[in-house]
Amino acid sequence: KSALRRIGVLASGETYTTQEGADGLAVLNALIDEWRTHRLTVLTQARSTYTLTASTASYTVGVGGAFNQQRPLWWDAVTYIQDDGSEMPLRVIYLADEWARKDKTLTATVPTAVYVNTNYSLTTLTFYPIPTTAVSVALYYPASHLTSIASLTTAVSVPPGGWNALRYNLALELSEEYGKAPTPLLLKRAAESLANFKRVNVNRDVLHTDLPGTGGYAYDIDTDTWI
Repeated sequence: KSALRRIGVLASGETYTTQEGADGLAVLNALIDEWRTHRLTVLTQARSTYTLTASTASYTVGVGGAFNQQRPLWWDAVTYIQDDGSEMPLRVIYLADEWARKDKTLTATVPTAVYVNTNYSLTTLTFYPIPTTAVSVALYYPASHLTSIASLTTAVSVPPGGWNALRYNLALELSEEYGKAPTPLLLKRAAESLANFKRVNVNRDVLHTDLPGTGGYAYDIDTDTWI
């Protein structure tokens, strides 16, 4: 209702027709689906664990895959879980030319790297070297908090800033559906509210270098030392 009021389709106190409600819900779900491709609208980091089969290198990830779960669009980390529960990060390889140079027959007790082949609808993870034991791994990836809304009466919760971002951007999407020219204020609020929603998901990264130093690879400019 709020989105339709903002483009002049509804007046205060009016409600939408059954068809208008169905059309609006379809547009809303399409908007949410698009937002799932925006890294900064995905606020949850998920962790999944799996046990690899000895002497098996490749596993598909996605609904119906060997790792049967949501197919991640991004990968934050893949780790090897040691016997004491601590985790060692694996090098994640995305570039095909780097992967092409690897000896695919090399084996080891545990892998040190994983190649991510982002096919649709199943991503393939290939662990390197091929593990000769049944080791456990953990997958870290962003998972969308927003999912398709089943009906107009479905209760949903959104993170701070999410309501205005959804309301104003839905109004912007619906303005085209109804042939309404969006006002400058609507354009401004849609952009601002989405930017505010994304801003809370910006993480500060620590800058690292490949040059080895005493004790580590991060350089502290305040103390002039490697940490």
